[in-house]
Amino acid sequence: MARQLARGMGSFFKECDCAKPTRCPHPYTIRFRDALGKQREESGYDTQDDASPSPT
Repeated sequence: MARQLARGMGSFFKECDCAKPTRCPHPYTIRFRDALGKQREESGYDTQDDASPSPT
C-alpha cells in the first residue's frame, strides 16, 4: 500500500507482507519522477520521515 506524499512528490511504501508494516523491520521505498519525467525508485529508508523528501 503506497502512501501519497505532497502533490507531485511521489509515494512511499514497503515491499513486504507484514501484518503491521509501520512496525516491521523492512525498509521503505520511495517512487517518484525525476526532472526528465522518468519514474525512479530509491529504497533503504528506515522511517516514513526518512523516506519523505525534505522541502528545499
